[in-house]
Amino acid sequence: MLYEHVQAAGVRRLAMIGLAKHAGKTTALNTIIEEASQAGVSLSLQSIGVDGERFDSLIGVAKPAVQAPAGGLIATAADALEQATAKLELLEATGVPSALGEIFIARVTEPGSVLLAGVRQVEQAGTLLAKLEKWGARLHLIDGAFDRMASATPDLVDAIVLCAGASVGRTIVDVARETRAALARLQLPPVEQEWERELAALARTTACIAAGGPGMEPKVLSGVNPLLLHPRSIPDWPEDAVAVAVPGVVTDRLLEMWEGLVQTVILRDGTHMMGTLAGWKRFARKGGRLLAERAIRIVAVTVNSVSVEGYRLPRHELLDAIQQIAGGLPVVDCLFSRQGGGQ
Repeated sequence: MLYEHVQAAGVRRLAMIGLAKHAGKTTALNTIIEEASQAGVSLSLQSIGVDGERFDSLIGVAKPAVQAPAGGLIATAADALEQATAKLELLEATGVPSALGEIFIARVTEPGSVLLAGVRQVEQAGTLLAKLEKWGARLHLIDGAFDRMASATPDLVDAIVLCAGASVGRTIVDVARETRAALARLQLPPVEQEWERELAALARTTACIAAGGPGMEPKVLSGVNPLLLHPRSIPDWPEDAVAVAVPGVVTDRLLEMWEGLVQTVILRDGTHMMGTLAGWKRFARKGGRLLAERAIRIVAVTVNSVSVEGYRLPRHELLDAIQQIAGGLPVVDCLFSRQGGGQ
């Protein structure tokens, strides 16, 4: 049971992260909803993006609807409320705007499907979480939109479920490769030294790149755009710096400029790593390493062996392949378990 892993981790705020469209994210979400509800856990639902629509907005294929239980709370836009089959009681107008109207909080009085929409930014999701907590939910589920890793940040949630599947690649090797890369990105090793923590905090609080190293005074590089200036061209670049902490995202271009110049690049968390695995490996070959100020917890990886494009991957072989790269994380086939197959 997927919810058992969430419960065992003591998670209250959980994000669902998919590696591709139709990777089984909604199925995994519905699995947790059903199992948590059976356990008597009150929960809330919201999505960064749009989730729960009957057909994919890009390719028009049918997709599972988000099923909300009686007593559950949802945060969604005004226009989306009309598309629910669940019976809803409006509780609060949040004042959070969206293209689909103001976002409301509602309680489900009779179970059914819901459309979760309107939330576009992590900051909005955080505002809504605070409001949903006041209405008494114990477990808060956030469905991150396709290719939107930002909802995995520890600034918003306690942990994530990572959803992989046949839609990620046409072979098991492809799916395993993409899953391994995502796990590496999300599970960047955390800072351990006090000077590393101080450098990371300085970059976060000043919103500027900070350069430094052990036993030296860190330097805040105010007004420096790393996309436009090579570090060597910065007049006050500290020549003895061995590390930089970055408040924003890290790209291949930044890693290339820092090759051989610094040994350590510190990010806020793994969601800020936007470089490719190839760029990362090239940086590592030059002696570089990436660290995160805050680690991202992953409670489970889910797999879906069925693709909406009409092909299937061998279920047991896919499970085995993902288990081999998951580093001991639970690996769950939600579709199989929801059909009564167990694990």
